[in-house]
Amino acid sequence: TFAAGMDVLWIYEAYPLGADCCQVYQSICVPPETAALPDLEEKIAAYYQRFDAGIEEDVPALVNQQRGLASSDARQGRFQPHLEANVASFARWYADQWLRQS
Repeated sequence: TFAAGMDVLWIYEAYPLGADCCQVYQSICVPPETAALPDLEEKIAAYYQRFDAGIEEDVPALVNQQRGLASSDARQGRFQPHLEANVASFARWYADQWLRQS
């Protein structure tokens, strides 16, 4: 998951370690002037709480994903082959529209 705002960039990554567990890494990036603040730890505490809450909301989805990976019906490949091409097509169209306005 990736989120960016004017004041912070937040990333968390979930790596499956097997059919029943995963490792989650959380990274937070702030501008250099923010990182240099003497009270950074105090100010950033609210961000950590917000981001931890976001991860907690995603845990049930990760649990279900792991359960699906353990299923005998699980196959590698696209999640939904009939829809993923449409998503890529929309992304190309959107990028073209954005570039035309630049």
